Amino acid sequence: KCYESALLLYRRVGDVIGEASCISGLGSIAQTRSEYEEARQQLEVALPLYQRMGSVVGEANCISGLGSIAQARSEYEEARQQLEVALPLHQRMGSVIGEANCIVHLGQIAQAQSEYEEARQQYEAALSLYQRVGDVTGEALCLHGKGRIYLEQQPADYDRAESYFQDALKLAHRDGHRWNVAYFTISLGELAIATGDNEKARQLLEESLATFRSFPTPEWIGKAHKQLARLETGEQKLAHLCVARRAWQKVGLNNLIAELETEYSEIDFSQCPAVGEDEY
Repeated sequence: KCYESALLLYRRVGDVIGEASCISGLGSIAQTRSEYEEARQQLEVALPLYQRMGSVVGEANCISGLGSIAQARSEYEEARQQLEVALPLHQRMGSVIGEANCIVHLGQIAQAQSEYEEARQQYEAALSLYQRVGDVTGEALCLHGKGRIYLEQQPADYDRAESYFQDALKLAHRDGHRWNVAYFTISLGELAIATGDNEKARQLLEESLATFRSFPTPEWIGKAHKQLARLETGEQKLAHLCVARRAWQKVGLNNLIAELETEYSEIDFSQCPAVGEDEY
C-alpha cells in the first residue's frame, strides 16, 4: 500500500527514479510471496525506466531480480545469463552486496545442477565480500549454501552440514531475519530425516511451515509439505503432497509440480481432496 501510494505521487511530479523504485519494490514483494509472474512483469516495467535515467544500480538490481526469478522456475540457463549481465554492472558501481548477491545465485544454480565444486567456489567468493561489508544476512546464506553441498553430495557429510546450518541459523536469529530462520530450519529438517530422527524432523519442518504461512510464500509452503510427506504414509502422505502441488499451482511453479509428479509417479493426484483457499 505504501509503494502504491508513493508511486502515484512520484508519477504526479515526474520523478522517474522514484517511480521505478516503487515498481521494483512491488516486484520484490511479489517475489518474496512466490508470485513470480507478477514480479517479472514489475521488474520489466522498472528496468527501462532505470535505463532511461542512467541508473546503473537500479538496472543491475532489476536484471539480478529477473535472474533469481528464472532460477526459481528452474530456467537455469536464462538465470545464469541474466546474473552474468548484472554482475559487472554491480562491480562497476562498487555495489559489493549486489555483486555478492549475484555470485550467491550463481552458486545456487551450480548446486542445483550438481556442480558442487563450482558452487563451493562461488559461495566462498560471496562470503568474503559479505564479510568485508558486514552483511550478516548474506554471510548466513553462504554458510547455508555450503551446508547444502555437504548434505546433497555423495557421500554426504551430515556433521559438517549440520555445523554450517547451525552457524547460518545463529546469524539469522541475530539479524532478526524470520524468513531466513525458516529457510535454514527446513534444511535442518531434511538433515534430521536423512539421519533417521523423524520426530525432530517433524518439529523443525512444522516450525518452518508456520513461518512460511505467515508471509505467505507458496513456494516454500509447498517444499515444507513435500518434506513432511516423507515422514508419513497413506492418506497423511497424500494430503501433504496434494497441498504442496496446489501451493505451486497457485503461483505457476510448474517446474516443481513436474518434479513432484516424477518423484511420486505412483500417486494419483486427481484424488486430492477438495480444500478451501485458507489451506496454506
